[in-house]
This record gives sequence, structure tokens and C-alpha cells, in this order.
Amino acid sequence: MKSVLFVVFGSNRYNDRTKEILESNHCKVTKYNVFKDNRVQEFNLSEFDCLILGGGKKTISIYKLLNLPKNASNNPLYETYNIIKNFKNKPILSYGYGCLVLGLYYKCAIKPLDEVNKNDKQHIIVDHRYRITKSTIEPSKIKVTFNNNNMLVTPSHNPTDTIMFRAKNRFEPCGFRFDTVHYGFLFRLIDSEYGKRLFLNFMNL
Repeated sequence: MKSVLFVVFGSNRYNDRTKEILESNHCKVTKYNVFKDNRVQEFNLSEFDCLILGGGKKTISIYKLLNLPKNASNNPLYETYNIIKNFKNKPILSYGYGCLVLGLYYKCAIKPLDEVNKNDKQHIIVDHRYRITKSTIEPSKIKVTFNNNNMLVTPSHNPTDTIMFRAKNRFEPCGFRFDTVHYGFLFRLIDSEYGKRLFLNFMNL
């Protein structure tokens, strides 16, 4: 049984459903809300096998976190950075808000979209080079749900590899391989069969 630290950025039903699917696949899940719960130092981070960075509430702006003092004891962004550091050699999966946070940790920039990227069922083109993106699902059936205001921009000097693209008259990165076993996706994994497959592939790393 894998022990998972599930860090979320506010409560929502997608995070709840994610916890349920992990537990149904025999994972021991410890959920930690950086905006509401006690300090993460109460956890022994070495006891966890992997880290999942979940979604956030729409009312919490990522830019507000960026403007908080870096040394503030109540800065959730830098508290999360400290958690990520403890998983340097362990698998990390992030989605939605969590993907933005992991991207910032890896020195990516956040760029506001001219138009909110909201699409209930959008086809995506998948890159199968990495174990986590392996799937037997037919390409025509790989549809995901988008609902975000931002995209990540990876620095040119960064070895970050984009692993997935959104197809909507243009290609915008929506999935990233930040490190050997550190992944991020800018869509709701729980809302598609492909996203659920990513969870299962991740747990088998």
C-alpha cells in the first residue's frame, strides 16, 4: 500500500473525488489543505511514498500568493515549496492549481490567458514518451476538462519537457515533465478516463 501526501489549495469536489479514487486503489492518503490546516511540520514527510498537488478554489489567486512576503510564516506558496523539496527523489503528480505551483517551483512563468480556457470536453494530443502518459485508450476518446485562467511558460534554459498539448486551433502546453518523476497537468484529471489512467500510471512509478 502506497502512502500519499495529498496537498490541496482549498476544498472542492474534484479534490474529494481524487482522494476517493486513490483510496479505492489501495492508497493510504493524507490530505493537507495549506490554506486551512495546521503546519505541515507535524508530518514526517519521509514516511510518504509520493506527493500529489491538487486543485484550488477559484477565489484564491495565484498572483496573491506571489505577492506575499517570502519569509512570512503564513505564506502557503513557500510552505509548499518546502514540501516539494522533501520529495526531490520521489514521484510528484500535480494538476490544476497544483501544477501552477509546481511550475513556479521549477522557475516557470505564469501567463494569464486572453480568454479563460474553459472547455468541458476538449480533445488533446498525447505524447507517449513517458511512463505516466502510457495509455491504451483510443486517441479519439482522449478528452479532458479545462477550466483555468493561466498557462505556464517554461524558460528556454530549463530542461523541462512538455509532454502534452491542447488542440484548439493552436497548441498550448497543458502537461509538463518537470523532472524525472515530477509531472504536472493543467486540466482536471478526475474528469476523464485518460486522467484517471494517469493517476494509476503514476501510482505504479
